[in-house]
Amino acid sequence: MRFSSNWLIFTILCSAAGTGPLRAQAVNGKPYAISVSPSFGNGFDQTFQFIWADPDGFEDLSQLQVIFSPTYEGTKPGEMTCTIGIATSSRALTLLDANGKWSPPSGIGSKDNLENEACKVDASASSISGAGKQLTATLHVKFKKSMSGPQFITMRAWDQNINLSANDPNRKNEYDMAVPGSWTVGKRAACQATFSRRQERVDDQSHDEAVSVNAAPGCRWAASSGVKWISIQNNGVAKGSGDLSYKIAANPSGSPRQGAIFIGPVYLAIQQAGSHN
Repeated sequence: MRFSSNWLIFTILCSAAGTGPLRAQAVNGKPYAISVSPSFGNGFDQTFQFIWADPDGFEDLSQLQVIFSPTYEGTKPGEMTCTIGIATSSRALTLLDANGKWSPPSGIGSKDNLENEACKVDASASSISGAGKQLTATLHVKFKKSMSGPQFITMRAWDQNINLSANDPNRKNEYDMAVPGSWTVGKRAACQATFSRRQERVDDQSHDEAVSVNAAPGCRWAASSGVKWISIQNNGVAKGSGDLSYKIAANPSGSPRQGAIFIGPVYLAIQQAGSHN
């Protein structure tokens, strides 16, 4: 995803206002997302609670993003998304529009409302707090009808080292992204199958795997893969509860990769380690 100059200016000003001169750390821990609650459900109006953490303390978290998008792993050009930015030091929210421009910041807890063609965020019903390594943000989001359908919930985090020069070694662990949940905007279909687990981690080798699918006896469902390196076996179409078989190809790259298997808005996230060869 590309960031506009408005977002960069906004975050630099927020950092300058609340943190003072940035001091590079000898060892920089990577920020990470812990959870979103609720992580699954449906509706047009919901209060979500997001939790992030940083090994160097919650104060090291600089910029956060929450993205509701129909595409796994973030956004694609021209997609309708609800993308919310959080500047932790200034305790401010901003909203990305369809043209890739960020709205003026609104203070968390203020009477301001951020609104675009996809969603509305009520700043007065939102909050942010931190303790130890964890930071919790509560956001009240109202979705527009234009967002109707299944949406993935993506959480992104940057630490204070984003303000260092690009070639500084402390920047290598500045950023993390996770997809910890999904939300269906509008009414959910009467028949919905679910996976027995939500996440799976495997090594870089090829794997023949299976996962249990829970569904009502008359519920017909179809599974699909979001990436080419995960293959669904036996067409992935069934009725009622049962097992779904799939194959994970070996990872030839040294970098880890993420993929998912979908049944409607529900997904099984799969993380594969990079090759050590």
